[in-house]
Amino acid sequence: MEMRTCRKCLEEKPLTTDYYNLLSTGYWRGNCKVCMAANTKRLYDEDPQKVIDRVSKYKQQKSAAAGSYDDLDIAYLRKKVDDRCFYCGVALNGGGEVDHKIPISRGGNNLRSNLTLACRTCNRDKTNKTVAEFLTWRRRLGLPVRKDVTSTSNRVRAGF
Repeated sequence: MEMRTCRKCLEEKPLTTDYYNLLSTGYWRGNCKVCMAANTKRLYDEDPQKVIDRVSKYKQQKSAAAGSYDDLDIAYLRKKVDDRCFYCGVALNGGGEVDHKIPISRGGNNLRSNLTLACRTCNRDKTNKTVAEFLTWRRRLGLPVRKDVTSTSNRVRAGF
């Protein structure tokens, strides 16, 4: 397994998405996720209002989006994806995160038809990409993609 030394903490860690962020350009960040999180905390400590404003804007977009979901919807999604990440297929073991196939920030909604379950890594790597964009990105970088999920334009076809 390839290793990388973080430029910030100087610790050597496996060069995987568990430890480093993979950028859309195909390059890996120089700092590990732990150091990135520490930097995010530092930025919050320096200017909490900026972070509060950004989070508030997202929450407003999310609450203004059509639809809502509850625990029954999550159970339905979990069964539909066989308790595996919609994108990479890793076992969720009852966990995972709700992901908006079309992101709220790009006009998506909270209807069950726009939701799926994803592992934390995929959900965080996807950010505000559509399903088609994210699957294309993963394939381009040689990352695993669940075999029964394909994308055609913005429509998703799943064999489950």
